[in-house]
Amino acid sequence: MLDDESVVVTSARVWNYLRGGNDDYLIDRNPVDEALGACPELPEVAVHSGRFVARALDHLVGRCGVGQVLDVGAGIPLGDALGSCTHRIAQRINPAVRVVYVDTDPLVLASCRALCCGDTGRGPVSAVEADVRDPRELLRRVERVLDLAEPVVVVAAHVLTHLSHEGAAAVAQGLVTPLATGSYLVVAEPMAGLQGEPVQAALDAMAAFGAPAAYARTLLEVRELLPGLRHLDPGVVPVSWWRPDQPVEQEPFVPALGGVGQRMPRGWWR
Repeated sequence: MLDDESVVVTSARVWNYLRGGNDDYLIDRNPVDEALGACPELPEVAVHSGRFVARALDHLVGRCGVGQVLDVGAGIPLGDALGSCTHRIAQRINPAVRVVYVDTDPLVLASCRALCCGDTGRGPVSAVEADVRDPRELLRRVERVLDLAEPVVVVAAHVLTHLSHEGAAAVAQGLVTPLATGSYLVVAEPMAGLQGEPVQAALDAMAAFGAPAAYARTLLEVRELLPGLRHLDPGVVPVSWWRPDQPVEQEPFVPALGGVGQRMPRGWWR
């Protein structure tokens, strides 16, 4: 299969390799190995972004009581030893939570259906094929399994990365505007604005080896991916510093930004 010219690098397999998974090919590893010369912290970006999402879900499902989670651009599921899947994190907190994984990658969808969507005696877990670039159609398909009249947590971790900033901001707006008041958007993006721009150099190096193009974001740009939402404290910060399990000064600096926004009633800021 690896000699087949139709095999191309995918963001899901690249991300899986960065997180220590096994569902990747040599063609996916080469771009990452090249990029590590520009930004050796890339594996930490992947690992700490996953931990950030887990902490966000712990708060939103456990403390805020949201009973539905939509994971957009879900990626290949990982085992507990490497970082739990979204549905496992959410359903450990509340077994009744409904979870939907969305992706266009056939491997991701097949893996989610095989490993995540079995009858667990808990809330339903589904995998839906839809493209994030068309949020209206995505939500239409998801509405078959989620009640969009009730609050939803939307996880968009390193998926808007592959869109221009204008495109990413439009998609984020399209994902949250139709949702019920009290819904949340969780975003994580590679960080721009660093001296020498090592993150963007690494993303460009991967693209030169066939990986999908990707864009690092500044702090302001990531804030703009939470359009009109109330930002939960501490706002948009490096993913390792968002409500960490230990004091911030004991956490490493990771060149990725994360934040959580809540959809509020119209005019709430006045």
